[in-house]
Amino acid sequence: MDQAFSSLYEKVIIAYSYKANYIPYMCKVLHSLGAYAEVASRLEYDLACRLIDTPSHIIFNGPVKSFQDIEKALHNYSIVNLDSFYEIEHLKNYCLKNPRKKVDIGVRVNFDLPQEFGLRVKTSRFGFCLENGDVQKAFRRIREIPHANVVSLHAHFSSRYRDHYIYKDITARLCEIARRYLNGNVTYIDIGGNFGHAPKEMKDLEFPTFEEYARSIIRELKKHITRQFKPFLIIEPGISLAGQAYDFVCNVIEVKKVRRKNFVVVDGSVHNIKPTMHKFNLPVKVLDSRGDVKQGTSRTYQVVGNTCMEKDYVLKNLKGPEVKVGDYLVFANVGAYTIVLNPPFIHPRPPILVKKNNTFSIIRRGETFRDFFATCKF
Repeated sequence: MDQAFSSLYEKVIIAYSYKANYIPYMCKVLHSLGAYAEVASRLEYDLACRLIDTPSHIIFNGPVKSFQDIEKALHNYSIVNLDSFYEIEHLKNYCLKNPRKKVDIGVRVNFDLPQEFGLRVKTSRFGFCLENGDVQKAFRRIREIPHANVVSLHAHFSSRYRDHYIYKDITARLCEIARRYLNGNVTYIDIGGNFGHAPKEMKDLEFPTFEEYARSIIRELKKHITRQFKPFLIIEPGISLAGQAYDFVCNVIEVKKVRRKNFVVVDGSVHNIKPTMHKFNLPVKVLDSRGDVKQGTSRTYQVVGNTCMEKDYVLKNLKGPEVKVGDYLVFANVGAYTIVLNPPFIHPRPPILVKKNNTFSIIRRGETFRDFFATCKF
């Protein structure tokens, strides 16, 4: 991803979106490769402060930020993108407490996009609305605060199609707003995340390549660049960086037939594989007890999990080899929005291991009874 963008434009910042997967080991690896941190809460911000050497390389988004959150982030010279008018009041109070400090701030912008982009919601609730004048009002209020200056414009929209055209449009709109309302005096244009990525086995999901995203976005950005206006471009990928980095391994506990359906019961659940319970089957390999991959498509199974929920279907209509008790299923592409959405439900959460130089080490141990109930009073 970095090469795809930086080969076309030298001022690109890739900020890894913590909410996709904030296992510290992985975040540290990404930061060592130059990634900024994009966080959406104080929890994530404090974690980023422990993992990243330069707090100014943290981008603090999210719709709910307290005064203390904003105070700490601005004290660290992090990039803070304000989401609502109450946050402007927090900014004002911070500036009153620090009258000699020049404060750079960002603003999240909300504008109408064509519905053919496949937006998950018709009207996003985040940021300041352009069409009703809230964006302009926000700029005016910030200008009234001594030593406060808007340096970042941010927009993020969730699309089912994740086509490169949506990012082209977001880039164009942010550049137009920067030049029209801020005279082009903007350091960062942040077009958010939600870049599509799917393994080749999931043929129902086809998204642009990183190169296609980069060409479309940079081509549009360069249309707006002038001698005075040449901002950093920030992108905030999550799933496209973390998705394929993790597999989930579970054991076959039982194979049984109920009327005309064959069921494979495993010691994991849909919460480990796809907690959003989307309709797609993830890539899977069947291994025997020795670890050898089993071949074939002669059988059709429903793979179900270890909870008591009827809807705990890990896979539906799996066509594969004969599966036996003691076999293993290895699911690929489970690195994003799985670990962070795995609830404390019925079973403790499993360990996470990293493979390096053909050896494994534990980067998160399995949860214990004590962990599970650590915050409870008995």
